[in-house]
Amino acid sequence: MWEVILYLNPVTVSAFVLFCAVIPWVGAALASRTQEVIPKLARVLLVLCLAIIYFATLMPTQPLDSGGPRYISWVPGEGLWDNDLSSMGAMEHEMSLRLQLANAMMFVPLGILLLFVTRQPRLGRTIAICLALSVSIEAAQYVMNAGRTADVDDALFNTLGGIIGGVLAFVPRRVLAERSVEPGVLPLADQG
Repeated sequence: MWEVILYLNPVTVSAFVLFCAVIPWVGAALASRTQEVIPKLARVLLVLCLAIIYFATLMPTQPLDSGGPRYISWVPGEGLWDNDLSSMGAMEHEMSLRLQLANAMMFVPLGILLLFVTRQPRLGRTIAICLALSVSIEAAQYVMNAGRTADVDDALFNTLGGIIGGVLAFVPRRVLAERSVEPGVLPLADQG
């Protein structure tokens, strides 16, 4: 993960945000025309996204259960907004911020894809899945004891990224679905 965060800068983050903002509109427009293609494609991409998340978060950096101490950070924002930044140099603080930005960005595509795998998008379900997956990842990192630190900030920022992705996908699906319904005609799902 550290290698990836070195490439985070205003240009790469802006390009990622723009890409993630445009793709749901394209997907929602195509979904209104081709009912089956987008959910199938979203399922394939969801599997790929989950594989990337697995490799980024659960691949051991040391032998499994190496016998060393297990680390867990329960204090939200401890490395981000700590009052005692003098103990942390400017470079370490910047890397901590980049790490949390990367955690959020990693879950944005997950939030988008979760809303496209079904015909009826549910934002609450997407948020719950992102939260459950993020907490599961942190629990697995703690149990594995393989050089990773379980951190409440990781779970919070992962979930925040999932929420952002879910909202980015929910809005165009809702807007385009309302536009495709003609006045006086019930949508297919609402007809008896």
